[in-house]
Amino acid sequence: MLLCEQNPSGFSISFRQRTVIRHSVSQPCIVLGRNSSRMTCSHGVFKLKQDRTLRSLPCSEFSIEQDNGIITVRFGTALTLQCEEKEGRLHMSLSAESDEWNRCSIRIEAAPDEHVYGCGERFGKLDLRGHDVPVWVTEPGVGRGRDYVGILAELHSGVGGAWHNTYFPMPVFVSSANWYFQTGSTSYSRFDFRKKDHFTLYFWEVPESMVIGVCGTAEETVCGLSGLLGRQPELPEWAYDGMWLAAQGGTDTVAGKVKDARDAGVKLAAVWSQDWQGIRVTPYGTQLMWNWDYDRELYHGLPEFIESLHEQGIRFLGYINCYLAMDGPLYREASSLGYLVKDRDGNDYEMAPSTFPVAMIDLTNPDAWEWYSSIIKNNMLGAGLDGWMADFGEYLPLDSVIHSGDPTLFHNRYPEEWARLNRETIDKNGRSRDVLFFSRSGFTGSPRHTPVLWAGDQLVTFHKNHGMQTVIQAGISAGMSGCGIFTFDIGGFFSFVWIRRSAEIWMRTAEMAAFTQIMRSHEGINPPANRQFNSSPEILSHLARMTAVYTHLRPFHMHLAEEYRRTGLPPMRHPYIHYEDDKILHRLEYQYMYGRDLMVAPVIRKRSRTRRLYLPDDEWIHAWSGREYKGGWHRVKAPLGEPPVFYRKGSEYENLFSKLREIP
Repeated sequence: MLLCEQNPSGFSISFRQRTVIRHSVSQPCIVLGRNSSRMTCSHGVFKLKQDRTLRSLPCSEFSIEQDNGIITVRFGTALTLQCEEKEGRLHMSLSAESDEWNRCSIRIEAAPDEHVYGCGERFGKLDLRGHDVPVWVTEPGVGRGRDYVGILAELHSGVGGAWHNTYFPMPVFVSSANWYFQTGSTSYSRFDFRKKDHFTLYFWEVPESMVIGVCGTAEETVCGLSGLLGRQPELPEWAYDGMWLAAQGGTDTVAGKVKDARDAGVKLAAVWSQDWQGIRVTPYGTQLMWNWDYDRELYHGLPEFIESLHEQGIRFLGYINCYLAMDGPLYREASSLGYLVKDRDGNDYEMAPSTFPVAMIDLTNPDAWEWYSSIIKNNMLGAGLDGWMADFGEYLPLDSVIHSGDPTLFHNRYPEEWARLNRETIDKNGRSRDVLFFSRSGFTGSPRHTPVLWAGDQLVTFHKNHGMQTVIQAGISAGMSGCGIFTFDIGGFFSFVWIRRSAEIWMRTAEMAAFTQIMRSHEGINPPANRQFNSSPEILSHLARMTAVYTHLRPFHMHLAEEYRRTGLPPMRHPYIHYEDDKILHRLEYQYMYGRDLMVAPVIRKRSRTRRLYLPDDEWIHAWSGREYKGGWHRVKAPLGEPPVFYRKGSEYENLFSKLREIP
């Protein structure tokens, strides 16, 4: 299974008949380096400004030892590579003889026709072959491209985005040649997939561990990576009872919005009130008070209100992040105890992810961890909350001082530790079967802690680089990276100047959400300027229909969740997983399979009432008309309320799917 072949000028290492590493003196597989780097950060958007090489050492000369199935390659006195098979995977470990080296690049063999997916949650590009992909936790920025939105954001506040920026990167990927890669490195890295015959993986450290799995099918490959990473916790059954409706403004206002929804026939599983801990008024409008205790005036009688919602079968969700507003009492307590990230002068590191100063909890400090866990226990679980958005996690400054460790190496780990804190707090208080949270940021270890991945802040438009279309890419890429339970903001989040949410974008995103695991809305960054669920009878009626569709599919949603936990197959998946021989599928960016049996092609263009889509070679039935289709390209009608959805003829859920057209 593991084979090393040597010749006078080089060697190759193969695993399960796949060449993984090919080395020669003239083309070494590993290069060590010593670099000096500079990275800037504006509002959480990190940008690499300099990575200057001070010294480079190609690891050319080598000697090889093989003993009891373990291959050890010594590159002179600089580096040792050890390869062995464990649990059906190839495990590779590197150890440098000197701590002088802070850079390392590794060549992995590849074929010209391979496609690459994953590297965490990705916006803007789905197939990563032909691209150089940074792996670094960051705010994506606004626009994610050189268009008018990104240029305006860059000119205004230096937060213009790039296609490769993401809240949730992971140093993992899946190849269409049915192999996957994972590393334990937490440093900044770049995965260069541009060459035809190899991939170059570049790290800001010498990675201690790397794992490669070689499988027989695409399904086995995706499942194998998920099994290595760990899978998301099981959701409470109430999560599938209806949509999670964003509604804020205080006890009375939220009660009114719940009534509007229920009176219109909208099926609700939960109401999500992000301002449960109060608000502040700034020049940019109304914003949240980042002090994690419920506001006794705005949310008067909150525990009793939550109980009244429970009597209606509705849960109450809140909001928390890893910061404390520096004008709040919790900040003063944390500061006095030394629980916050410091600057180099020993002061609390002041940040401004919003428009007011905040400080960040130091999750490397065990006492700070326990203190923040107690805040969640006493102020959130204690008030009766059934869950929350666990926001942020991307901002740990590289020039900060933390209780233990190097911030450059802990930066990527911070969001997975933030998720772990939330998960462990829920578990140790015996609430894992009825309380959940959702996160936008993460890293390699996040799937095993994060119940729900949320796609973060999109524009309230059909914008290609930062709007609805990117959500489809995000859901598929996250699933390929082992994170299968995914949600996004119905209607989007970002709006500014003339860019505002329309009724149409609300309805089209609601249609897509009905065919995902979690149907959840957001009021947006500026609710008064944007259409809401109750802005018109048309929107309300449409939402009622789509929540009826979503709840009708409840048995299928839960089947896919159970399948994911058991096998690792994500509910929202790339079609090629089931149709490996169809090369056209790798060209698709904006349609997905929901499980094995549904093909979903959301309408992604403004004012469009048709959609061109591709069906693999199979027998398909249009969900709304009952008409049968063969494989190939088709253009179908797509009026509001009838997004292009097809189910496989002969599916065990065919009877359930056929009744979708009976929903009024």
